[in-house]
Amino acid sequence: MRSILQDLHYACRTFRRQPGFSTVAVASIALAISVNATVFSWIDRVLLHPLPGVEQSSRIVAISTLAPNGDLLDSSWPDMRDLALESKSLSGLTVFKRRPLYLGEPGAQQRVWSEMVWGNYFDVLGVKPILGRTFSAEEQADRPGGAPVVVIGESLWRSQFHADPAIIGQPMKLNRHDLTVIGVVPASFEGTVPGLHFDVYVPITMLATLTGSSNWLDERDARPLAAYGRLKPGVSLAQLNAELRTQGQRLAAAFADSNRALSFTAQTIADSPDGVQRIFRTLLKVLLGIGLGVMLIVCANVGNLLLARAAGRQREFSIRLSLGASRTNLLRQLLVEASLLALVGAALGLLASSWMTSAIRLLVPATDLPFGRLDSGVSWEGALFTAALSCLTALLCSLAPGIPLMRGDLGGGLRERGASSSMLAGGIRSGLVVAEVALASLALIGTGLLVKSFQNAKSADPGFEPRGVLLAGLDLSLTGYSRDQGASVLRRLRDRLAVTPGVKNAAIAEDIPLGFSGGSWEQIEVAGYQPPPGENMKLWRDIVSPGYFATMQIPLLEGRDFTERDDRGTANVAIVNQTFVKRFLGSRPPIGHKLNAWGHETTIVGVVKDSKYRQLSEQPLPYFYVPIAQHLRPDMGFGIAVRTEGRPESFDNALRQAILSVDPNLSVSVTATLLDFMSATYFAQKVGASVLSVLGFLSVLLAMLGLYGVIAYSVGRRTQEIGIRMAIGAQPRQVTGLILREGLQLSVAGAAVGSFLALLLTRLDGGLLYGVNGRDPMTFGAAALALLACAALAAWVPAHRASRIDPLTALRWE
Repeated sequence: MRSILQDLHYACRTFRRQPGFSTVAVASIALAISVNATVFSWIDRVLLHPLPGVEQSSRIVAISTLAPNGDLLDSSWPDMRDLALESKSLSGLTVFKRRPLYLGEPGAQQRVWSEMVWGNYFDVLGVKPILGRTFSAEEQADRPGGAPVVVIGESLWRSQFHADPAIIGQPMKLNRHDLTVIGVVPASFEGTVPGLHFDVYVPITMLATLTGSSNWLDERDARPLAAYGRLKPGVSLAQLNAELRTQGQRLAAAFADSNRALSFTAQTIADSPDGVQRIFRTLLKVLLGIGLGVMLIVCANVGNLLLARAAGRQREFSIRLSLGASRTNLLRQLLVEASLLALVGAALGLLASSWMTSAIRLLVPATDLPFGRLDSGVSWEGALFTAALSCLTALLCSLAPGIPLMRGDLGGGLRERGASSSMLAGGIRSGLVVAEVALASLALIGTGLLVKSFQNAKSADPGFEPRGVLLAGLDLSLTGYSRDQGASVLRRLRDRLAVTPGVKNAAIAEDIPLGFSGGSWEQIEVAGYQPPPGENMKLWRDIVSPGYFATMQIPLLEGRDFTERDDRGTANVAIVNQTFVKRFLGSRPPIGHKLNAWGHETTIVGVVKDSKYRQLSEQPLPYFYVPIAQHLRPDMGFGIAVRTEGRPESFDNALRQAILSVDPNLSVSVTATLLDFMSATYFAQKVGASVLSVLGFLSVLLAMLGLYGVIAYSVGRRTQEIGIRMAIGAQPRQVTGLILREGLQLSVAGAAVGSFLALLLTRLDGGLLYGVNGRDPMTFGAAALALLACAALAAWVPAHRASRIDPLTALRWE
């Protein structure tokens, strides 16, 4: 220990004498550590610990209803209740549904996001309140409207109620109903949708009371709920899935009308379909790989710096050897020096990552969803990861000067430069540069592919015209309207918008395409069509007003649009898309054909062109639309789409005023252009392109600095040789070409290795790329040319300096 402390003291003293070297080395390591710590923080929050504040969250699994074709669906209350009662693999199962509610008195209401939950929710998750209690056994009963209580989050408690402990037992008005506050849960718990933050938790038996919806708790074919279960100790996910398949078969036989061909499946939360992990799963793995590549480039650069520094210390090392020091002692000294650099760099890198982790929020698209923190701070896993990375950095950085030290002839250091040691060191330096360029090439190719994917996604044709459209969110559940009152208000709102100056078209829809929500589906039957075994007849659909297709500019190919006469007093109608006709009707005329939806016979009155609904990358899928007036429920939320003559952003205030002029009780949740709203569908590409552009630039910059350092060092070592060449007639341009060839040879080798690695790895894009092949030759070629151009510039500077060497001075150089 004393020897290590002496080595540490000596390292500090020598680094103080070389501030330039120390600053460059520490800054490079800090940069790489901050990048990797930031990415690992995102991984920790999104994939490793997606449910912060939950006890033993690794035992929590997501349970979904499994359609015959493998699609994952939400679940029904009766199905989940049966599973909970009969499961031998789960110690508990709970359900929940996210829902916006309105807090406060009319006229001064604040929109808050809630999870409406089964009463055992907190018991299954193992979340303890910091104040009050959670739901009692009586409040967990299945009595509609029988539990007017609420649990709130700590952040809402502090922001709205000033952390007043007297809030327990007091009424809190939600959607104009008084609910008694019974508990406060800690801020570390954000809810059960990864990446989102919820402030209010209400028994799901209060859904109909608060929102005016029908009571579907006993309807087995109503499937609006997400479900989580807790595995019993010693039970694996595979065992649970085997049990779920058996239970699915039993329920399908017992309830053929609602459960025919359906089953159930469980996934880890990181693999579940609901939450930001669905968007970021592949991207974060790519970012971690590129981040580690940046780390290796930095290690190579710092190793080269230490190698060059060690070359100047051969005389020192030779003297220490002659005085009795062993090569092991010298190697320990190099390791201590590298460890000191790594330790200081890691500390600075962690400080930088503490604010870098929140940068991802700057890229979140327009949405009314309650995005939470996407970083978890420094967990013990993060600290362990950073410590391991720092140790690896120290080891790799010390290897470069350590290998020549152990194998070279330092005895000649008192007399002259050891030739074998110098050649070995030169080979190591060249190898490190090739590795740096290879890693930079890999990062640059990945950056190019994701940037191209992002540009393709932004310019893709979604099947409608998103430019010039402004959106607003509208929730009817707050108003207390009946079905007929709601329909009347929506009709008057459309009429008001239609005569507003600057408005070309206006429409209302339950689901706006290509947002975060994903859309809604409905079980249907098509007259004359017999589904083959395993076909999923739960189709995606939308509930829209007349004028929707004109507003979105979706071409009507056959038949007619909806009109105001398509209300509850007339026969149910639907409009279908092209793929619906091809899949279910074939050559039969679609207009007038019958289908069954919501248990009602429905007549097809129109056919529209296919468009994109949930994702830009989706294959054409059957889709249908029905009119609002025939399917309106008092608890529904809607999107208002307004096509304007000028810039849609400038119409924001006019849209809000138009809504309030129809009814002051209407609440606008969010306004955004359709283009901004649609960015949700390429969110992963946007984040990837943004972050990888930075990492790619850093990788190339660091690799070029490494190349410059090696070429400059080589020129310095060959000063006498270059002087002799010039003395016997070599021209400056010949000297420049000689040095440039050396740099370009290393760069070409590195670019070739990097391209080969990219060819192997881009097959694993996991759906991250859109409209571009993972082996796109243009991207590979552009990356190679850009890298070689940078390499030529990096090598030209020392090459130009070499061409201006004075032969007489060089011949006297030692």
